[in-house]
Amino acid sequence: MRRTGLMPALRKGLLAIAMLAVSGLAKAQAQVVISGTVTSEQGQKLSNANVYINELNISVATDAVGHYSITLTSARLRGATSVTVRSRAIGFTPASKITTATSQTVDFRLRQDVNRLSEVIVSGVTAGTEQKKLPFNITRVDAADLTRVSASDPLQALEGKVPGANIVSASGRPGAPPAVLLRAPTSIASSDRGTAPLYVVDGIILGDQLANTGSGGLSDINPNDIDNIEVIKGAAAASLYGARAGNGVISITTKSGKGGADGFHTGFRSEYGSSDIEHYITIAPTTGMRMDASGTRFCVNVSGNYASPAATTYAANSCARSVDYASVASFINTYPDVFAQSPPTFPVDPGSTVTGLALKNVFQVDRWPGTNYNAVAQFVAPKPYVQQNVELRGKSGPNTMFASANYSRQQGAIKFLNGFQRATARLNASRSTDKWNFDFTSAYAHDTKDGYQEEDGGAAFFRLTRTPP
Repeated sequence: MRRTGLMPALRKGLLAIAMLAVSGLAKAQAQVVISGTVTSEQGQKLSNANVYINELNISVATDAVGHYSITLTSARLRGATSVTVRSRAIGFTPASKITTATSQTVDFRLRQDVNRLSEVIVSGVTAGTEQKKLPFNITRVDAADLTRVSASDPLQALEGKVPGANIVSASGRPGAPPAVLLRAPTSIASSDRGTAPLYVVDGIILGDQLANTGSGGLSDINPNDIDNIEVIKGAAAASLYGARAGNGVISITTKSGKGGADGFHTGFRSEYGSSDIEHYITIAPTTGMRMDASGTRFCVNVSGNYASPAATTYAANSCARSVDYASVASFINTYPDVFAQSPPTFPVDPGSTVTGLALKNVFQVDRWPGTNYNAVAQFVAPKPYVQQNVELRGKSGPNTMFASANYSRQQGAIKFLNGFQRATARLNASRSTDKWNFDFTSAYAHDTKDGYQEEDGGAAFFRLTRTPP
């Protein structure tokens, strides 16, 4: 009887399967999974907390319920028998635990840091360092604090959040940047030297914002795209940027997908408000100017002698001549010449002999002749403020991304003007390898506002409050 090769082939197949099973078991045993939960002392789950192992250069973030998981291979462990697992979250004191390099659960309960002295500061003058270890003063404002109050400009969002910083709006015009003073002038010879700090956005230096009435400045940055702002007021700010940073540095870092949990997360924010002047100034319907007997015409100063043959002179408050205000105004404004004509001199009641602050020394008892108009009310009307923002943040292994789009419109409170409109888009992406980190940052902005070719002040509108009714 002839023997077949079925049994040897079957034995070889079983041996191959057994070898694969042993190989898979060895591979599974070579992986170490350390997982756990990060909570506060009150038991609150902390999302986006950072859990990392410095020695192995690995870091992960907790998910929405505070859970994390770290997978270590034998190649990464390199024979290490123990590792130090650390956890950190904004507003909490960091914690660390030394554990064996085996699969296990490591939970953290972080204690709240009231003074935030353990926050990591990454500025232009130092690497990532805890704030309490820095020899100079740095104020850090995170995104959660910046977006508490609606603002169309990063500097406006910074108002009232940095101790010792004077941030004042130099103009009420929509889109106009505020003036910032971090340090007082340090030189007597301050000619041709401003007091504005140096602005750095993602490592790119921007120019003086007050001189920038067009696009390309901080007003083009969507405040919702900012991850944090660091303000350096000490002289140490000049250690990297030189004399340009003598007035301090404001360093802005935009958002990215780093530090988040795996997956994609979306967000939408809509804001609506109204722009108006702070308060209306009431226009006085009466005047302190000298009126004639009819109460409809203004007296005009007349000096000199009476016409010949009279030899006496006009009295100072004789009201020998009177004019109609509307007719004189029309004549002056429509005179066919490059320059307007000079108006007549109106005496102050009870006469031109009154000296000093005359209008404060008389009663305004005569009503302004004709129809009274409120010049401020003719030009001021509340207008809406609208801002729409949508963002997408994602992470997949070593790849991260952040994308956003924003539309903002601030029409101001002046009729016949369009105010400030801005549309922005941003895409930040990164990829990390064992040896290299690749970062891509891009932004697009298109904005329009009234006054690109004009001064950014409001003197013309201030004069409305001084216009006669």
